[in-house]
Amino acid sequence: MSIAIATNIVAPRPAVAQVIQRVPRTIRTACLDTTSAAPTLPIVVYVRADVADSVAQAIGPIADVFAQSVGQRLRELLHGRGDTIPPGEPTITWRNISDENRLIVTIVRDSEPVYELASPHVDSVAAAMLLTAAHIASDSGEAPLWTQISRSDTMVFGIRFELIPASATKLPDHGRTAFPVFSVMFPPETPARQSVHSLPQYPDILRSRGVAGVVIADFIVDTAGHALPESIKDVWPASLKRPTGELLTYYNEFAQSVFKWIKTAKFIPAQSGGCPVPQLVEMPFTFSLRR
Repeated sequence: MSIAIATNIVAPRPAVAQVIQRVPRTIRTACLDTTSAAPTLPIVVYVRADVADSVAQAIGPIADVFAQSVGQRLRELLHGRGDTIPPGEPTITWRNISDENRLIVTIVRDSEPVYELASPHVDSVAAAMLLTAAHIASDSGEAPLWTQISRSDTMVFGIRFELIPASATKLPDHGRTAFPVFSVMFPPETPARQSVHSLPQYPDILRSRGVAGVVIADFIVDTAGHALPESIKDVWPASLKRPTGELLTYYNEFAQSVFKWIKTAKFIPAQSGGCPVPQLVEMPFTFSLRR
């Protein structure tokens, strides 16, 4: 977000950039469960450690190494050889890749690690194979070990599948290394987009003062084309400090205008295999002043 004070500027208006897809293609609906659309897009599936920021320094490297071991064992279960990326089909298909398929690893001082699925009641071959791969890695001497760096007697982290979003060329950078494991064929997809062009209102007080700025918002567009109010939030670049004082007041005015607009905006929902699916989108809103 950047805020600038402009002078001799008239007729400002916000510009809205194109919607950016950020959610993996695996949120299911009844339509997706029965769609006959032929999968046509080969997508590489990765595994990555999921570590809370509060314990990243203590167990981050341990989690990364174990995630790599689990990924390698899973690749072997799918008959991959060397550095080749094996196909998941027919054992694992696109229907099996879900955010629910996450492994929880618990390391306890002076005890064996415990592996369990975050959603044990989800019927997924991919989840079962993730758990199996963890046990194989552990039995082969690659189990994650408790470290003296930790202040606690128990350390917990996750391992999950991850996909490159359709509109991106690489995985998002979450601070942890992702390891390619296998590929699956996905049905054709289209991202969510506005159905009726409209823009957030430029706050009158900021327009009169010649203030310009940018707000980046995240929100989920449901299958009916509406933003879920509880999902709306602003995104602040980690490399930048949030403004304070008067600049923070200006930013909050812009953000409130954006949030109000999102709640009433109309979208054409994202589709996968011809089926509407929920989608997390990121939109930058630029409030620019023009001469």
